[in-house]
Amino acid sequence: MNELSLAEGEGGQLIDCGGFRQSMNDCIAAANAACDGDYEVLGSTGREWGDHSGDAALLNAYDQAMVVRCRSAQDD
Repeated sequence: MNELSLAEGEGGQLIDCGGFRQSMNDCIAAANAACDGDYEVLGSTGREWGDHSGDAALLNAYDQAMVVRCRSAQDD
C-alpha cells in the first residue's frame, strides 16, 4: 500500500493486489484495514471502471489495484 496525494490535496491510498494468488478481495481487505472499514473507492482496475483518469490514472500501470480515500468523521 502506498500513500498518495490526491488532486484535491487530500491523502489517498494506492492498494496493489496483483501479486501471485491475490485477488481484488485482497485489495478490499487492505482498504478495510487501512481505513477502519470506511473508505471511498476512487478507481479500480476492475472492468466496470473503464478508462482511468485524474487520481486513478496511475492504475493503468497495474494489473490489479485500487485507489481509495479513507473517510473521516468530518465527511459525514
